[in-house]
Amino acid sequence: MRMDSPQTPYKIESQPDVPQSYYELMNAMQRVYNIGLYYPIGHTMADQAIGHFLSAVKKNADKKSGCLHFGVKEHALSLQKNELNTKLPAVKTFYDMFSALHITSIDIHRDIKADEARLFFGEIISQNTKIRACRDFSKMIITELPETVKIRQINFVSGDAVDTGGESKDTSRPTLEYLLSSLMERGIPEEMLSICRQLLESVQDTLEKRQLDNSALTSVTWEDVERLLFGLAEFIQSSHKDGSEKPLEERYNIDALIAILTALDDPNADAQSKQAVKKAVNLLIDVTKGPVPETQEDAPQSDKSLRPRDRVDISIGELKQEILTLERHHIAVPLFQNTRSEQLSVLMVMLRTPLHVRALLNIQRAFLDCFVTALATNEWQILLQGTWQLFKALDRERLHFILVIFLQAFRFSPHTSSLMFIRDICRQLTDDELVTFWPFLVNELLVEGTEKEPGIFLELCTVAGSLSEQNMRAAIPCLKILDALAERKIAANIFLSHPPALHFFFILMLESSQGGYFCKKIINGLREHPFGWLDQAVSPLLESDSEEDQRFIVNLFQQDDPANPDAALKREGATIIVERLQILPLEQRKEPWVAESIVALSRVRLLGAYSFLIEIGRDKQFLLIAKWPKLARIAALKALKNY
Repeated sequence: MRMDSPQTPYKIESQPDVPQSYYELMNAMQRVYNIGLYYPIGHTMADQAIGHFLSAVKKNADKKSGCLHFGVKEHALSLQKNELNTKLPAVKTFYDMFSALHITSIDIHRDIKADEARLFFGEIISQNTKIRACRDFSKMIITELPETVKIRQINFVSGDAVDTGGESKDTSRPTLEYLLSSLMERGIPEEMLSICRQLLESVQDTLEKRQLDNSALTSVTWEDVERLLFGLAEFIQSSHKDGSEKPLEERYNIDALIAILTALDDPNADAQSKQAVKKAVNLLIDVTKGPVPETQEDAPQSDKSLRPRDRVDISIGELKQEILTLERHHIAVPLFQNTRSEQLSVLMVMLRTPLHVRALLNIQRAFLDCFVTALATNEWQILLQGTWQLFKALDRERLHFILVIFLQAFRFSPHTSSLMFIRDICRQLTDDELVTFWPFLVNELLVEGTEKEPGIFLELCTVAGSLSEQNMRAAIPCLKILDALAERKIAANIFLSHPPALHFFFILMLESSQGGYFCKKIINGLREHPFGWLDQAVSPLLESDSEEDQRFIVNLFQQDDPANPDAALKREGATIIVERLQILPLEQRKEPWVAESIVALSRVRLLGAYSFLIEIGRDKQFLLIAKWPKLARIAALKALKNY
């Protein structure tokens, strides 16, 4: 069975209150998911599956709110507040996926577009793949979503994450055990480890007592959390030794641990607020890492192992006051700047190794995740260097397949351009490598067109037109199997500009099996943006399925200056005008372009043209119905004067 073909709807006798269309929607979502695992983004089958999904969304969306609401509870997935049967494959797939991502609800608006649906499914599948492969103390946060999709997730750190309904359960236990085992591997004594466990378990109690307004996770690593936890545990141990009987929460600041795990983000904060944040973070780091050396020369090499450290002379009360200041100003400070350089390097190296098709598609999704934000200069250079190495390391067949996957990822990025990437790649390719790359260069030109990067488009047209006729003809078979020609994904604006560097390519296409398709596009482009007077007069009379007309366009593109054609092309164009006007229906002879085509005949010395002008100009006026309208007769008389 084809993945994109309609499947048999689910029949649920045990749940009569659930509309059958809800299961048809789940069936459509399952199709999108399955196809997304095996086919690249933009494939015909993937587009068809997305189309079925969009139709199902419109059919089932709430009429009042215009949204489709999914709810995720323990062992249950609901749609529009109707509990679905999780024993069915499609329902179970998405219940398991949503549960793994700690999603509590999803709202999809009925006006969601196809590209937004692709982004939604791609993000869900990508994050689900990551969390299944992740063994670290981490939580996937879904952020790259379209405006038409709203997702709510459980936050196991923030006070908002506390589940006040239903039975109480320790959702933090798996990650708590991982963190404690990590500390044990670092050689932490058993007594200290017991204190760390008590400290972590008290976080949940503290959150239940007061809701902290912390809505976004800060970008710290778990190594930093370990250091902070160790520092607080050491302080508690020293308090035990001095015989203090104060309550646990009064002996140390549990809010410090919560604050480093959660943060507030306000990009519009003023300078004073940012200064307060900086001071709070510095105090927090001083407590956990010790004082910062005065000079760089005197600074000792940092030891990554956990050990007791010297501290600055600061009380827990002062630290608490700074943390409260941080919360008041609603600021999040990125303590560490993540980079994609290592990830991109690994991906580029993996492309050079023999991989299964499915693994390559997973790599394509990884590139899509990297391209959701703008690339830094060093990251861009990694992509260029890696691609140049692919040309040297891979055979042509494998290189072609990888280039298809790679360039498709660029197309769907809002911050990167496939044309810009190709331009930078072409600057370092040898002549032989450029011949290999030529089909992909032309394919991207046809797909992307002139709208996004008009300057780069013209520059690449020059590169594409620099190949010899022999090399171009040899590369045409490869070009035909790429999506521009195979699926006719050709930008319409290409035929409006007719870049001179692509004229020979157009000639090759007109001579191919797709000559009729290209001829129709080119004729429409010439009618809107003609080169000069000749094609302006002839183009309204051209027919895409006529070999004579295709030959005229080929000869037009072969001119050094199509706006000033040679005598042979003028005679060819005048012959077409005379022959087509003679058989033009009477009702079409009143159109404005007819008079312009008649006037153009005055520029050509052709016996047939001269006699035709006399025929129009001397059309008998005393007849009730004249063969030619008044404007056509005036145009003919004007042309005869200039003949």
